Amino acid sequence: MVEKKDLNTWNLHQVFVQSGLVKGYRYLDLSGVVLNRIGDLYEEIGIDPAGGVLKKRKNIRDPYAIRFSTEAIWLQYAPIESLEYVVDTAHEWINSIAKDIEVRNFRTLGVRSHYFVASTNIIKSSTLLARKISGDILQDTITDVSEPRDVGLNYMVRVPVKNFIAVVRAQTIRVVREAIEPVDYPSDGLLFDVDIYWRKEGPNLIPRAETKGFVRSAADLTYDLLEKIGYKLLEGNHGKDK
Repeated sequence: MVEKKDLNTWNLHQVFVQSGLVKGYRYLDLSGVVLNRIGDLYEEIGIDPAGGVLKKRKNIRDPYAIRFSTEAIWLQYAPIESLEYVVDTAHEWINSIAKDIEVRNFRTLGVRSHYFVASTNIIKSSTLLARKISGDILQDTITDVSEPRDVGLNYMVRVPVKNFIAVVRAQTIRVVREAIEPVDYPSDGLLFDVDIYWRKEGPNLIPRAETKGFVRSAADLTYDLLEKIGYKLLEGNHGKDK
């Protein structure tokens, strides 16, 4: 399925991909292997209390930032035009770092996509969206929705999907400073957040080889939820203030 492109609708802003590691302690010995191998692709590399970090990529096609530790490998893509690029590349980054630190299996895999639409009157836009959510969008599965005032819209729902877990959020974005980095929002607006993850415990873990297939499935589920919930939220509004 092809993602919709419209100035008055959701636009992909950033994507996170993460794997939760099993027996990741070889990171303590081998983090330098990772930094030596891909460090030249980034202007800032090193180790901080959260683990290994690579920032300020030299090639805009590489992940905006990478973190890895004994617990997880985390990628951030921004700017990003399509989830298809994440499908094509994320598994290579995740699996190569896991291989460097001798991790064969994962407890979790996740893909989280942030979609954004700008608004010139964020209170009005948030109120319209909150009313639509309360009125007819997954009424029976809403877990949290607040009427927007000073803090704005805050909506979250867990959606049943086969094999994986899906959480959808919608919230208000307020800009307090000028956008500088690709991850910064260009203006006030609304965020549609789709979080797909896969968790296994005990002996039934997720082999590295499953990463690509999961990211493909997560992208397809994201497209589906964007169609069924995200675009439905904007019906009759199309991202514009009324």
